[in-house]
Amino acid sequence: DKNVSLGIDAVKRRRLHVHPDSANLIAELRAYVYRQDKSGRVLEEPVKFHDHLMDALRYGIATHVPQPPRRLRAMAGRVNF
Repeated sequence: DKNVSLGIDAVKRRRLHVHPDSANLIAELRAYVYRQDKSGRVLEEPVKFHDHLMDALRYGIATHVPQPPRRLRAMAGRVNF
């Protein structure tokens, strides 16, 4: 789904700061993986398993948080626990 891909990209463009008490979100972040094809290549599609908090995070960021300036988008994909 194009909207899911756009939401995932919106999350990847941010440095997330997750409170240590958010144990369930931390567990989902650590377990979040992408599908692989038969040859082991990673596809642009996440595995849909125990991802309810990830869906909520993606939705919240994609719909309620302003997009960062283009120059900061190069710093994508950093997460602090």
